[in-house]
Amino acid sequence: MVRTVYKIPYLLILLIFSPVASVVQAEVGGVTTYDCTAAGGLTRQIKSEEHCEAERLATPGMDACRVTYVKEGVSEILWRARNNAAFCYPKVQNLVSTLEASGFSCTGEDKHISCDDSDKSAESADFVGTMPEPPPPEKTSNSGPGAITITPSEPSEELDPFPQLLRETYFSAVTGIERDYFVYLPVDFQEREHWPVLLFLGNGERGDGKSELDFVMAHGPLYEAWVQKRDLPFVIVAPQLPMYDMGELPYIKNRKFADIPWRLAEGTPNRDKKFASADPMDGVPGSTPDQLGIEGPPSGWPLHDKELLDMLDTVGKKYRGDSKRTYITGLSYGGFGAWYMASKYPERFAAVNPIVGYAHPELVDSIAVHQIPVWCFAGGRDNVVPVQYFYTGMNLLEQLGHDDVRFTVEEDMNHDVWTRVYAGEDIYDWLLSQTK
Repeated sequence: MVRTVYKIPYLLILLIFSPVASVVQAEVGGVTTYDCTAAGGLTRQIKSEEHCEAERLATPGMDACRVTYVKEGVSEILWRARNNAAFCYPKVQNLVSTLEASGFSCTGEDKHISCDDSDKSAESADFVGTMPEPPPPEKTSNSGPGAITITPSEPSEELDPFPQLLRETYFSAVTGIERDYFVYLPVDFQEREHWPVLLFLGNGERGDGKSELDFVMAHGPLYEAWVQKRDLPFVIVAPQLPMYDMGELPYIKNRKFADIPWRLAEGTPNRDKKFASADPMDGVPGSTPDQLGIEGPPSGWPLHDKELLDMLDTVGKKYRGDSKRTYITGLSYGGFGAWYMASKYPERFAAVNPIVGYAHPELVDSIAVHQIPVWCFAGGRDNVVPVQYFYTGMNLLEQLGHDDVRFTVEEDMNHDVWTRVYAGEDIYDWLLSQTK
């Protein structure tokens, strides 16, 4: 019997494949009504109608979609989403593609699909069209104004030989709504008393922290550990930046749920090709940074600094985090955020790894005073955050007496330097060698 762990929205799923007939059924529901009222009739305080659309909860008892596992005639709901069918549909299609690639045979129409790894036994045929009993009652959280029903995220000892990807829920005082963030637990999580913690900050993966959280899997150490199945020995904390006014940027506006990389039953998906660039490699250092303030570009991670600290506190207590080996890394906006967090809260981090984000000169003093090890990366062909802006902060760190500063320029790379950094081994080995 082979056990394969899947990440499907809202739950961590264990599918059991065996010679016995087994079926995975996905259903996308019909028309339902939604509002901004939580279960029990408590009004949900949403910042705007737009947020309400993104965060709405279904009328209690109705699902937009569900996935059910069936073995030997016994059915169990693995995943149910109380959201709109437009969100569920690409998720279901992606799951079907994954199962077919793993040897399942899938039949049915868009609103009712059955995938069977047997030879179409009568048992699986009889199941098509049935509706299982609803799952046990969900836990209620009072983290924000008004009680919101959520599914609790807890590490599973049964799944310990396998990595786990969980969701933690928190109330964002900045946006005024409830949001989730990912927590990745490595293989054999239960075997250690404490684990290194890696806080990852992204940018283009922005979203509502609920139905759009999966975009966070597109890049970074979470992509490497979960999608590419690398055994990275960290508890990875991966939150999502809110959309703010960035929704019309082409790389966000044109993204699709179908483009989210998924963990496959067998093997791993192909990596993206590096960004193309017609610019020559010139390696010209120089100029002082542009006129961004110490918080970097607008609508970035510094707005959520206290929430990030709360996440680290939660993960440290709940998931055996090692306070002496807590690291921060980030790409683009997240690179700027990593500099900011390390500067403002130097006692929290054992090392900082900003990628394609430079340090404002006013941020480096506390990093130098606390001697926080730094390894920063830039792209020689990066037209988004040009390499010449990095030198002022990096040189100032050395001038202030910091003796553990690394600066690597990937001369042939564009803005996507993170793909090479996170795909390698060096950055993880270096982080693990640092302790407070």
